[in-house]
Amino acid sequence: KIKEEEISSNVLHLLTTKMGTLPARRQEALKVASCFGSQMSKLAVDILSKSPKYSDLSHELEKAVRDGFLEFVGSRSLHDELTMTKFHHDKIREAAYGLIHCDERERYHHDIGMVLYSYAGVEVEEELLFSTVHHLNRGVSLLLKFPSEKRISIAQLNLRAGTRAIQQSSFKSAYSYLKVGVELLLEDSWENQSKLSINLYFLLSKAAYALGSIDDAKIMLKTIIEKVKKLDDKFD
Repeated sequence: KIKEEEISSNVLHLLTTKMGTLPARRQEALKVASCFGSQMSKLAVDILSKSPKYSDLSHELEKAVRDGFLEFVGSRSLHDELTMTKFHHDKIREAAYGLIHCDERERYHHDIGMVLYSYAGVEVEEELLFSTVHHLNRGVSLLLKFPSEKRISIAQLNLRAGTRAIQQSSFKSAYSYLKVGVELLLEDSWENQSKLSINLYFLLSKAAYALGSIDDAKIMLKTIIEKVKKLDDKFD
């Protein structure tokens, strides 16, 4: 077993080498797990395993536990609802993430995010809210190519995540979510999704202010005032 202790660069090299000799499906499972950080919830494993792309994820993660790369926290198997799959050490997680070529990482996160999003859409469970949005937003350039309806849906999801993050005083994360939400708005969103647009800009200004970006906060508020005034003038 790989113990949870300081791991030297030599040991990290050995771990990476060992990972490179694992069956392709096992490597894939480790790559997916590494995209979630140090640990991955059972709910995330269950949802991804329902997708054809990740159908053997649960099975391969159990094998990776036996190989010593991962451990189950809360139980000894993925059959327990409270089980978390955790890397034995951050360096092992880094080695697993390193198996994903830099040019492929955006797509990796995007694909994971899309499966989680497709499972529940805007109503994604609270436990997976931040994780789903994080993965989706890592592929923001891909999101911008989506059809209008899906772009707005993911903008709404970012609004929900941003709102929750502000409630938790996680203003840096909130700013990140809300900024992507604003980027996903369409040219006609101020007319057709005015409430969504106002909420995104207002909360983005609030997050910016909390982070000390006073000028940015003022710009967001000014944008709201100008856009709303134009709408009022249009419908007068």
